[in-house]
Amino acid sequence: MTIQWRRALSLDGGIIDDDHRHLIGIINRFERDADGEDPRLPAFHALVDLKHYARVHFRREERLMRDVGYPQDRLREHQARHRELEARIDMLIQHFDTSIDADDFHEVTWEISDLLKHWLLEHIVKADLPIKPYLKRRRREASAPLAGTPSGGTP
Repeated sequence: MTIQWRRALSLDGGIIDDDHRHLIGIINRFERDADGEDPRLPAFHALVDLKHYARVHFRREERLMRDVGYPQDRLREHQARHRELEARIDMLIQHFDTSIDADDFHEVTWEISDLLKHWLLEHIVKADLPIKPYLKRRRREASAPLAGTPSGGTP
């Protein structure tokens, strides 16, 4: 099943959404290619892509959360989820590196697929979308006229 980007997944209309679209591309490519004759190469590519994606995207998203005034306790919880996902990717890479037979490798492939699907559904929808109101508020504040001036310019 191919996952399609939907407007309902949009967070910022910019780089974070682009990152999330990239993640959907990783998922779709893995799901398509893992059904081939030898799923080792698609699994390897998915893990390498995920490792890089997580490192770059998570730091970018956390910076956005700080910039828009996301509550500190929720930011720390979100960061903890990010670190858990990164640890799971590292575990999958280690499992991939040590899988020696078809059964081991089938298990790794299933674990990658499970991570990708749950990451998209759980993390983006349930953890990332709650950032959206803070981002909207910050944008409204940035575009509001300055107090005491009719057009927001200098008096």
